[in-house]
Amino acid sequence: MKNTILGLYLLMAILLFVPLSLLFSQQILNGSFEMNDLDCGINLMNSQFNTHVFNVSAFGGQSEVDLLSDSCDYDDAIDGDYFVALYNNTFSDAISFELTLPLQANRLYKLRFARKTGSGIVNQNSKVEIGLSNSSGLFGESIFISPLVSTNWQYDEVQFSPSETYEFISVRIVSTEETWVFLDDFSLDCPTINLGNDTAYCVVKNIVLEVDDFFESYQWSDLSTGTRIEVNEPGTYWVEARDGYCTIRDTVRIDEIDFNCDCGLYIPNSFSPNNDGKNDGFHPFSPCELLDFQLTIFDRWGQMVYRSFDVNEKWDGYRKGQPLERGVFTYVLQYRFFYQSTANIAYGNIAIIR
Repeated sequence: MKNTILGLYLLMAILLFVPLSLLFSQQILNGSFEMNDLDCGINLMNSQFNTHVFNVSAFGGQSEVDLLSDSCDYDDAIDGDYFVALYNNTFSDAISFELTLPLQANRLYKLRFARKTGSGIVNQNSKVEIGLSNSSGLFGESIFISPLVSTNWQYDEVQFSPSETYEFISVRIVSTEETWVFLDDFSLDCPTINLGNDTAYCVVKNIVLEVDDFFESYQWSDLSTGTRIEVNEPGTYWVEARDGYCTIRDTVRIDEIDFNCDCGLYIPNSFSPNNDGKNDGFHPFSPCELLDFQLTIFDRWGQMVYRSFDVNEKWDGYRKGQPLERGVFTYVLQYRFFYQSTANIAYGNIAIIR
């Protein structure tokens, strides 16, 4: 009994001082920069930063990395008390993170981090670039470049699969101007899988649901354990993937709707664009949704007079803002009903009556 109680106390002590995720998963060490022995660090040389901020290495050519918090009279961190600022002026600051375990080739990971523009520098046109490396002092293979950094904290998420084993995740700034970027809360989260949107078919037969082979194990709603299943009847289907402590699940509904097999398409053969409110515009229509829609109309000399990719748009009989004379025109229509896998092509004539 004493040994059991002692074991429980030991487990509770471990849980108090070690984040739960570190016990069961691969993580970025010091992704929020909380483990440091500085209150503020302004314009730190790479060697200074590396001495005071643990498990993170600065190696960029600018060598002016900042460790900031609200006590430095800067903004609040988005996570914890501290964040890092990278400066770019001809050269970029850069940092790399140590990991609890190396990133494995052909496995799926999701990186999440927060970024914003630094205060005091205007006209910023900067992005954040993420790399993978086997050296704390090299950027390595680029895997992601963010959208332009905004003035408010924003999170980026990127899923990636390394081509080989890597030991570090690296970060630098991409900019052609002097710029300052705040960064915080780097973490490796559980990735996601996607079976696609719920959909309906004319006939549910030989429909393949498939996921990439990135995870340790899989289980489908039919209890199979591969990376794909074949669906031959309507219903709700799910897959659950496991990788370390991560359990990821996605569900999709496959329906069979009889009327999809008989979708019709009506194409008028004339219209009168005289603004009397009757038959003033030309467009095909159907009781079913039309996908991959493209309508092109030509005059009798083969010149294109109209093109539309919008199924709800009507042709008003104009070309470049000028009304066309009465006559016969040729249309070419591409469309696909949502239960079809390939597009249909329809040809015909349409007459303008004035």
